[in-house]
Amino acid sequence: MEKLWEHEDKERFPEKKYRLRWIDSKCSGLHSFPCYLFISSNCWDVADNDLCGKAIFTESELNKLKHDNPRLASAIDAMKEEVNDIA
Repeated sequence: MEKLWEHEDKERFPEKKYRLRWIDSKCSGLHSFPCYLFISSNCWDVADNDLCGKAIFTESELNKLKHDNPRLASAIDAMKEEVNDIA
């Protein structure tokens, strides 16, 4: 029964999702595009608009990253940007 309640809570109250905003890239100096950090094969990488889906973290994933990398915790907090436009 407890597992059922936990499952229902996760569906009704999904965990917030975030991206880690990096320095914007410039295309020919005219337009600026947002870039986000993501992890690929245990290495950090930067995603532009085409790869933004890979750059999404849940709150618990960010907390684990901060726990595993305490020196980066304040940077992670400063860079996180809530994602509202995904399903």
